[in-house]
Amino acid sequence: ISTCSPSDIHYASTKIRQSYKSWERTSGRFDHLDQDELVNQLPEVLMFRPDKREENLMFSWIGMNSVAAKVYGEQWVHDSVGMVANRSFDDESSVFADKINVGISRTMISGDPLLQHIRTLVSKKNQEPFWVSYERLLTRYVLRGGSSPVVIANINPTQHVDVTLAGVT
Repeated sequence: ISTCSPSDIHYASTKIRQSYKSWERTSGRFDHLDQDELVNQLPEVLMFRPDKREENLMFSWIGMNSVAAKVYGEQWVHDSVGMVANRSFDDESSVFADKINVGISRTMISGDPLLQHIRTLVSKKNQEPFWVSYERLLTRYVLRGGSSPVVIANINPTQHVDVTLAGVT
């Protein structure tokens, strides 16, 4: 996982730049997103909210066209919405999920967007492990009525990520 400078948003993919512009234009108010923005973004994003005790991050939305849905499948999506995010993976992946949640928590607390490059080896039952590389923009939004915030993860799969592989110098 590599965290990028906020100024690097200009080098991000069109999808990530558009997501950032939407967040900036709405000042993080979900109800100020245009209908077209919702239609374009919701199928592809993950949305996280704190649990009732505000101790864990839970999936509140997983778009069916999101990278996670494509990797883990439709049943995983249905099983994971409402679950603590790092518990919806198998044990091996939960270590990675814990690392991923640090960025989400940081955005939840600070309200500042976070652009990251991520490369991970995905292991699934009965399949050979495979690499997934992507850029991820985390933005915090407030829902209608000023309710507790959510963090939206907009993810763009790409091989163009600046992440040093473990053990490579």
